[in-house]
Amino acid sequence: MKKMRLYLAPLLVGFLAGWVAGPLPGAAHEVESYRISVVLRDQNHVSITLYIAYLDALHRALGTDVSFSEFILAHASMNQDDLGRDLSRAQALLEKELQLVLPKGQTVGFTNWKWPDPLKTQADMRQLVMAAMIPGGDHMHAAIAEVTAEAQTSVAITKVKLHLPAALLPSLLVFYRANQIWVDRNAPVQELRF
Repeated sequence: MKKMRLYLAPLLVGFLAGWVAGPLPGAAHEVESYRISVVLRDQNHVSITLYIAYLDALHRALGTDVSFSEFILAHASMNQDDLGRDLSRAQALLEKELQLVLPKGQTVGFTNWKWPDPLKTQADMRQLVMAAMIPGGDHMHAAIAEVTAEAQTSVAITKVKLHLPAALLPSLLVFYRANQIWVDRNAPVQELRF
């Protein structure tokens, strides 16, 4: 947290001198609902896709004592190593809390996580900061990011509980069992039934 405040101090001086104080885009708005898609691919293979306001989720996951605006200002100016450490810490917290709970109570974590690129994340933060300086720019919303992972269980899944981190709530949960068929030259057109 001390490092965050060190990065924050020079930015705040500049902003207070030339900018009428106001929240960064998204800071005054409620978080748009997240959407989480869970697909049972095989009897024991689950894939998950999170559609989340990534910057907000990072702020919420880290549970910092600074506002969203201060968080974005500080991280927009961090060097890559410090930013990478903070992003990794937030991601690890989310990964640890997002689990499948099997009927007998065993928990299964997700693996093969694909997170947004740190440089793109910092560019998005900088874009929010810049938008806040333009009249009317405070109505801009942070982009929704797609995050993916998967889980394998040792038993066939017919029902499962999904434990979600508080930083990802509220969320719309979409779940289904995937239907798969091979399409080849002999039958290039297939009827799909839902």
